[in-house]
Amino acid sequence: MPETSEITHSGNGNTTNADPVAFASLILNDHSSAHLNVRAIARCAANADTKMWEFSAFVKRTGETASITYTPTSPFGDAGAVGWGITIEEDGEFLNIVATGQTDTQIAWYITTVVRYIVD
Repeated sequence: MPETSEITHSGNGNTTNADPVAFASLILNDHSSAHLNVRAIARCAANADTKMWEFSAFVKRTGETASITYTPTSPFGDAGAVGWGITIEEDGEFLNIVATGQTDTQIAWYITTVVRYIVD
């Protein structure tokens, strides 16, 4: 019988430039599939630019190979936040939710991820 679980992870922090920063690292089990719901909001205190994201992702890992399918959508955001972004990246056995800000700009981030796993 497969093993199933649901995990909610929330995290906050800052970016101060355009370098990607991992805000959540989730364990990605071998021989597993996962459904992620990601919600994020980011705000620059200096000028009040704000952007939000809400999207789902599908991850399948067979042995040491993982495939990730998602399309980050941002239904709301100020023009000054157009370059900010959220990605999902595999790093060995971990799945990282990564935020990218803007050069020379401090941005506060809050990201919540709900993960539903099924493992053989």
